[in-house]
Amino acid sequence: MRYLLRFFARFGLSLILILFSLNYFFPFLPLPPFSGPGADLMEAFAATGYFLPLLKLTELVAGLLLLSKSYAPLGVLLFFPIVVQINLFHFFLAPAGLPLSVLLALLEAYLVKQYFYLFYPFFFPED
Repeated sequence: MRYLLRFFARFGLSLILILFSLNYFFPFLPLPPFSGPGADLMEAFAATGYFLPLLKLTELVAGLLLLSKSYAPLGVLLFFPIVVQINLFHFFLAPAGLPLSVLLALLEAYLVKQYFYLFYPFFFPED
């Protein structure tokens, strides 16, 4: 049962990541425009010329890694700081997207818990 839940969490998270990252490069889904401070921040990110393409490419790679069974923990690790930023963005600047960002955070938290045995040595190294 645990393996089935982990598979669906990996598959769901990777589907969301791949879908929205590909939508950045090849727009096929209409996304609602941001307003206020959220729009200002997104305009600043776009003005850099490199930030949004790098972010979306990282999301795409993380999503593809999550699809592979062997490299899924690397995908979880790669996506972790992005999901924190997505949640902070929607919590403070664009609350309309909060439900999806919370879903991302829950899926990510579940996968971190499932793969924590692999991350354990980073947090508690043996001397």
